[in-house]
Amino acid sequence: MDNPYIGSEKKGDLRGVYFHKFKIQAVQYLLAYRFIGEGLELIMIGPHENYYRDLKRVI
Repeated sequence: MDNPYIGSEKKGDLRGVYFHKFKIQAVQYLLAYRFIGEGLELIMIGPHENYYRDLKRVI
């Protein structure tokens, strides 16, 4: 929350969506979010496996 630009923006069909990667007990997770006006919309959080495929279904 202190630095919403810490994530990296994707390109192509996921343009405008930012991702932040982090680990919990050796499992890599991704957090997807986008900017809506002056706020943030948290889209999805989950393990890396099949993450982008599942995210495209959500969006």
